[in-house]
Amino acid sequence: MWPRNRRDWPNTIFWCSPVRRFWLKPLRTRGGKRHIQLRALLRAGLESFQRGDYPRSVQSLRNFVNRNRQSELAPYAHYWIGEAYFAQGKYYESILAYNEILTTWAQNERVPAARLRQAEAFAASGDVMDARLYLKELIDKYPGTPEATEAKRKL
Repeated sequence: MWPRNRRDWPNTIFWCSPVRRFWLKPLRTRGGKRHIQLRALLRAGLESFQRGDYPRSVQSLRNFVNRNRQSELAPYAHYWIGEAYFAQGKYYESILAYNEILTTWAQNERVPAARLRQAEAFAASGDVMDARLYLKELIDKYPGTPEATEAKRKL
């Protein structure tokens, strides 16, 4: 469900991945000024990513995660940290960023996508054995997800 009118668009944060596309609307009033500052950090990180300024994106997103680790948006921000590292060709750092999602927010809906991207990072770094292992784990643990379908295709 997309925002119905233009007033809702500035308060909408879009998250895209190679497999899923969806949007999240953050809470507007909780936390007052601090909440607005954190949301600005998140938005700045995502805008930097879209512009291709990956180091600045990582910095803004890390600031968001460090200041607001309990937020429902923290795992999504961490996913984009991994994406920024991946886009720079820093595969080891991206693997670690995706692994943070798997260990800290194990029940989050981004876990299958993080596992898939982790396997892709292993493959891009030349470690095909670990990539295959992670794809098989993804298929076994999350069989009904679009990421599992993508993992089957890649195997």
